[in-house]
Formats: sequence, structure tokens, C-alpha cells
Amino acid sequence: MTAAPLILNCGVLILLIKEKALRTPFNVYVIVLLCSNILYVGINNITMIMTPVGHWWIGDGACTVQLYCRYIVITVITHSHVLISINRAWALYWPVSYKNNHTSTVAWLLCFGMVVYVHVCQLPGLVMDALYYRMPVQTPHVENVMHISVEVTGKMADNEGHDQNGRCAQINAGSVLVE
Repeated sequence: MTAAPLILNCGVLILLIKEKALRTPFNVYVIVLLCSNILYVGINNITMIMTPVGHWWIGDGACTVQLYCRYIVITVITHSHVLISINRAWALYWPVSYKNNHTSTVAWLLCFGMVVYVHVCQLPGLVMDALYYRMPVQTPHVENVMHISVEVTGKMADNEGHDQNGRCAQINAGSVLVE
């Protein structure tokens, strides 16, 4: 990730906010999308800088913020695109209804309802992960893996989860813990 998406999204957002002629009901959806993009890119850039070698050392709170960004903000971005598509379909298929009923207030209420909906659907999983399933960040040698075979110091683990030196190699939800 680079600073370019952050700079471009901020530039367009400032333009939409400052120019009164651009404050249309449709641009409400674009503003929500831009704010979500800025939040996502900003948090991901910060965590990328803070964890340059792939080891998470900035604490459980930062882990929760990163997961919030991954699950909830990404879902808000996706649903913002859905709202934009629905809005365009409404304008295309029912133009009279769209012109008479679509106002900035309606757009803001739809966006607020979408954000509430996303939080209601996604937040329970994030809270359960933080409370019950997440391995503590302070656990030594926790690394993410993309495949099932576990390699510990150059030696493969056996079926019981022990390497040839007898150390435990435990597989938990996509992570490997070597004790």
C-alpha cells in the first residue's frame, strides 16, 4: 500500500465537501464510500508500517482495530457500492419516483442504516474472536500460514503435532504456535 490512495481519496472528499454544487443526494453515497476508503487505507498503512517483518508486536488493541478494519470497514465499502448500484437502478427504472423522493436526507438515512446493518451483522463475530478465539499477541513465535503442513526449524511435524525434537506445533485457525 502507498500514500496515493489516501491522498487521492482525501482530495476528492475535500472537493465534494467544499463545492456546494457537488453536494447532491447521489454524492452522499460517494462521500460515505470515500470516508470508508480513507479509514481502510489509513489503518492498513499504519499497521503495515508498524509491523514490517510480519510479527505483530503492537498489542491486542491494535489487532482488534486491524480486524475491525478488515471485516467491518471492508463490508461498509462493499455495501456502499451496493447502495450506489441500487440508487442508479432506481434512477433508471423509476425516474419520476427518484426525482420526487430521493433527497440528501434519504441518502444519509440509507447510508446510516447500511452502516448499522453492517455492524449488527459483523460485530458479534469480531467481539467473539477478541474474547474467545484469538491467540494472545504476546504468545511467542506465532506466524500465519497458508498451507496445512507445519515446518518447525526445517523439520516437518508428525501427525500428533510434534516435531522431531519433541516440541509442540499446534495448529489453530490458520496460525501455528511453536512452543
